Amino acid sequence: MSSKRVNRHLERKEKLNVLREVREELEPYRISTTQNSENVPSHDVLSEFVRGQQKEQAYFVSPVTVSNEDADALVSEIKGRWNDEQMTILLDGCKKSVLQSVVVPFGLGYLVAGYDKHGGNVTTLHNFENGVFATSEDKHRYGEWESSNEKFDRTPYDYDIKLDRGGNPVRNENGNLKKTQFNSTKKQEIYDNMNNGSTVTDGYTGKTLGIKNNGEINNEKNTSIHLEHITSVKEIETNSSNHLFAKGKTKEERQKHRVTLARSDENLTLIEGSMNNSKGAKDLKEWAMEKNKNDPSKTNMDYYDANPKLIDEEYKKSKNFLAKENFKAQVKKQAPELLITGASESMKMGLQQSIGLLLTEFFAATFDEISDAYKNGFKDSLKSQSFFDALQIRLFKIAKRVAASWKNALSAFKEGAISGFLSNLVTMLINTLVTTGKRIVRVIREGFLSIMKALKMAMFPPEGMTRAEASDAALKLLATGVTVSLGILAEEAVEKTVLAFFTTHLPPLAPFAPTVSAIFVGAMTGIASSLLVYGLDQLDIFGVNNQRKHEFVLLELDNLIAESDKNFDSAYESEMNRMGNMLAQLQPA
Repeated sequence: MSSKRVNRHLERKEKLNVLREVREELEPYRISTTQNSENVPSHDVLSEFVRGQQKEQAYFVSPVTVSNEDADALVSEIKGRWNDEQMTILLDGCKKSVLQSVVVPFGLGYLVAGYDKHGGNVTTLHNFENGVFATSEDKHRYGEWESSNEKFDRTPYDYDIKLDRGGNPVRNENGNLKKTQFNSTKKQEIYDNMNNGSTVTDGYTGKTLGIKNNGEINNEKNTSIHLEHITSVKEIETNSSNHLFAKGKTKEERQKHRVTLARSDENLTLIEGSMNNSKGAKDLKEWAMEKNKNDPSKTNMDYYDANPKLIDEEYKKSKNFLAKENFKAQVKKQAPELLITGASESMKMGLQQSIGLLLTEFFAATFDEISDAYKNGFKDSLKSQSFFDALQIRLFKIAKRVAASWKNALSAFKEGAISGFLSNLVTMLINTLVTTGKRIVRVIREGFLSIMKALKMAMFPPEGMTRAEASDAALKLLATGVTVSLGILAEEAVEKTVLAFFTTHLPPLAPFAPTVSAIFVGAMTGIASSLLVYGLDQLDIFGVNNQRKHEFVLLELDNLIAESDKNFDSAYESEMNRMGNMLAQLQPA
């Protein structure tokens, strides 16, 4: 028994003690109730008083007994009221869920989805390679990449093409490009060294190359020394990432970016000429392990006496440099795109949630007013003499309910904005592996909102909510999100069915097929969400529903006890007043 109930019984006991003391004061004046009142004539006033005293005494001394059956019946009756209340909550929840689903994910969400893009708002490398673009500029980049694969042009890598300030190539009077032979610092240095008899080290073999001071050739297979692109210019030019993430707004600027990568010192080394001719545009490690054309019994590495350690070092140096530069270019291109599109998605999702909440409240208030007008009369229930006065009152009540939701609308905007930004990021990450359709983008956006709400509920429950209650609420939010996601996926099939039916039987309604489908699927999703939540309540995984029922029964019992106390207090006050009046009359003046 709780401390409140103990205190209540102690108070009642104290009042009974006071009542007993007062009765004792009246004892000298009390007529004996044990006498035989049957000898007293029925018309005698005194006999009536005696019988009244007898009944009163019997009432106060009679024991109060309650059987187990009576207690069980009372508890069952209270639990029945709980079940009725839960059914009312379910019906109200269905109405609210239907309204919310039709207005938010399948109403405003349907309109917002009109701006979704196949593959998301940011072009990923996976989408780019599959011909899916988020912007027209990325589409142009894809065209350049396709051209480089169809016909590789080495000219930009061997010549410097002069560009104007706008990044456009400069042409001569005859229309030809102004270009000069490309000479790297290393290559020019080698030519100078060869003239004075100096030598250089082969990047793949470690041997000394060049011309001795006495004019003798120092390398066995060829007199030439070549500037080697460790990663070939063809591989760099035909690499998809070097087109998607290339710096520059024009074709020429992007070409210059790739040329700069190829000419970087980290991608260059000096090797014996015939070895460079043999390697060509092949991958260095693949070429090293291939059979040599001149001597098939040997690999190229063995034939040219290349050093495996040097080849590995040069290969890693080049690949690591290119990967690093590629990542920097990717971040420089996609980070602003992600911020801009994320801000746009934040605004759209925030407005969708806040406006949706206000619209849901508006429609709910409107339906309530319509229901009240139907049951109680449009004017009579408001005691209004004029139709327009009644209309004004009802519209004001609707507006007042909507205005009272402004705090919730702000909270919904914040949650929607955060969810919109993060869902845009998640969509981009998913598109690095698979291409998402427009409807999947919408599923991610709506589903991510439910996930975020569930995580917020589970990790940061409101004050006064237990961990079990927070987990139960989070599970219901996730279940609702899954239901909405499935509804969005089913919307396309429903829309096709409705469109086919309208086209065949009701041609004038065919243009409204998308709207009808959205309303129908939204309503079904709302009902399904409510039934799913009700089902989770019945399963009661976290024991929350059983605890609430227990608390409801205790509360009802407390209310019954409080009502009993109220009746007892009333009887006590009445008895005290009656006895006080009797004492006043019996005591001498």
